[in-house]
Amino acid sequence: MDLDYKAFSPSQAWTPLPEAAWTTENATHFLRRTGFTATPVATEIVLSEGLVASINRRFGDPQQMPLPYKAKIFEEKTRGERIRLRDAPKSERQQFFRENRVEQNDAVLDYGIHWMQYARDERHSAFEKWVLFLQDVFVVGLPKVRNPYLLYAHQALLRESAMGDFATLCKRVSRSPGMILYLDLQRNEKGKPNENFARELFELFLLGEGNYTENDVKEAARAFTGYKTDGSAFRFVSRQHDFGRKTVFGETGMFQGDDIIDSALTQPAARTFLPSELLRVYLSADIKLDRPYLERLGEIWRGSGFDLEELMRTVFSSRLFYHPQFRGNMIKSPIQYYLGLLQDMELDVPPFPRGTLSALRNMGQPFYAPPNVRGWVGGRAWINASTLAARHQVVDAILQPIEEENLNADDYAELMVARLNGHANLTVSEEHWDRLAETTRIGAGFAELAERFSPNPVSAEFVNRITNHYKNGSCSPRHRLKEIVSTLLQSPQYQLC
Repeated sequence: MDLDYKAFSPSQAWTPLPEAAWTTENATHFLRRTGFTATPVATEIVLSEGLVASINRRFGDPQQMPLPYKAKIFEEKTRGERIRLRDAPKSERQQFFRENRVEQNDAVLDYGIHWMQYARDERHSAFEKWVLFLQDVFVVGLPKVRNPYLLYAHQALLRESAMGDFATLCKRVSRSPGMILYLDLQRNEKGKPNENFARELFELFLLGEGNYTENDVKEAARAFTGYKTDGSAFRFVSRQHDFGRKTVFGETGMFQGDDIIDSALTQPAARTFLPSELLRVYLSADIKLDRPYLERLGEIWRGSGFDLEELMRTVFSSRLFYHPQFRGNMIKSPIQYYLGLLQDMELDVPPFPRGTLSALRNMGQPFYAPPNVRGWVGGRAWINASTLAARHQVVDAILQPIEEENLNADDYAELMVARLNGHANLTVSEEHWDRLAETTRIGAGFAELAERFSPNPVSAEFVNRITNHYKNGSCSPRHRLKEIVSTLLQSPQYQLC
C-alpha cells in the first residue's frame, strides 16, 4: 500500500476497512489505539470476531463506574456541614475547612485508585479511554473544583452521554456542577455576565478559535446567566437570568443556554471541530489531514445528527484509521503507558494511592488535574528527561517484589483490602517469569517477545543482541530474562502505540 494516506480519496478514506484486510497487524493497531495495549489474548479475540463485532463489544454496552465510597461520604458530610455552619462562628468554620481539605485529598486519592482499577479492566478500557478523550474536551479539574464527588459526577455525566447526540451532551455539560464551578458560571448573573463559559463553549467545545466573534461571546454569556450549583446539583435561578433579546451568529431572539448550543451546531466549523480533536488523540498528534478529508468526516457526522457513536464507528472502522502512515507513531500518555504496562504484564493497579498517583504525576499527567482549560497537549509534550525517568521507575517498581514489612500502616491496610477484592497481583509472579522463560526456549521466543511490546517491526540486530545476552550473560538466566523484559518495557518503541 502507498505510504501516503492520500492514496485514498476523501470519500474512500472513511469507508469501512474490507473484511479481508482484518489482519493481525490491524487488530493490534485497533487495540493499542482504542485501548491501552494489545495483549496476545486480546489480539486473538478481536482477530477472530472481526472489526465490527470488536467495536460492538468494546463500546456497545458501557457500564457506569460505581461511586467510590470515600467520595460519597465526603459529599454527604460536606453537604450537611455546609448547611449547619451557615451561622456558625468563624473559628468553627475555619476548623471545618481545615479538616475538610484533608478529607478531600484522601477522597480524591481513593477515587483515583478506583478509576485506575476500573479502567485497567480490559472490559472497560476502550470505553474509559473514550471518556478520557471527552474529559480532555470538556475540561474540569481538581485544583478549582476541589470536590471529588463533583469530579466523579462530571465524569459520570460524560460516560452516560458518551455515545449519544453531541447537542445533548453539551447541554448536560452546561449544567454540570463541576463545570459551573470550573468556568465560573456560578458568577454569571444578569447585569454582570461572566464570559468564561461562553468563550470556552465556542473555542474549546464546539467551534474552535476564529469561528465566532467577541460579540457572540458577550451575548451568549447572557444566555447562560442564572446557571448555578448548590454545591451538589444544578439549579436555575430565574431572578439572575437575563431573559432579554440577544444576537448570536447574526440571529436575534430571547435565547437561553440550550438555544446557543443548538445555534452553534449550525455553524460550519461545528462539523469538523470535534472530529479534528478526536483524530489528534486517536490518529495522529503530528500529521494534520488535508482539509477535504476532515470536511468529509464532518459531513458524515452532521448527517448522523451529530451522533457520537456514529462518529466513533466511522473513524475506528475506516480505511484511513488503519493506514500504515498512522501506525506505531503516537506517544502514549502516562495513563496509557501505565495501564497498558499493567495489562501487558498481567498485573493489577497497585492500591497505594500516594505511590500510584504520584507515579502518574511524575510522568506528567496528575489524576484529574489538567494544566489549564485546554487540557493536555499530548504528543511530544509527554516526553522529557524527567517524565521518561519516571516511566523507567514505574517499570523498575513492578518488576520488583513488594517488601510488605516496609509498608506503612495505611499502605499495608490498602494491600489487605486489595487482596480481599481480588486486586492483589501487583508484581510479576514467579509463574509469569516461568512462562516467559519457557517461551524463550522455543526458537523465535525473543523475537516474539520484542514484537509483542512494540507497535513497529523489531530489527533482527536488536533481537540477536538480547538473545545473546540471555545465552551468554554472567548472571542467572532468570535475572537475564528480567533485564531483557525491563529493557523492552523502557525502550523508545514501547513508548509508542
